[in-house]
Amino acid sequence: GTVAMCVETRVYLKKADGTFDTVATPIAQLSSKISIGNVIRLAIRGNLANFTKGRFIIKKDGTVLETKETTTKNNLPGDAATFEYIYDYTVPSGGTYSIEGAVWQ
Repeated sequence: GTVAMCVETRVYLKKADGTFDTVATPIAQLSSKISIGNVIRLAIRGNLANFTKGRFIIKKDGTVLETKETTTKNNLPGDAATFEYIYDYTVPSGGTYSIEGAVWQ
């Protein structure tokens, strides 16, 4: 069967040069640090070979805006078996955002 595990979701802000911050922004501070049109990178960490995808649930003001499954990985330095599933999201409108993440087999 399918197994899911909730994990800490990280958010990285896109910089003017097109790269992303290397230090995550706390989700509680997200709404005060983003503007309409900003691109943010959502990331959830996986370190077991049997996880095959990540899923993000993006909410604004308590209402689900988008549910996104991804298999796109970003390998993390120091351990070839450690990675983050990532999804780049463009902020469509103002409001208070929350993000949930899970990794799946």
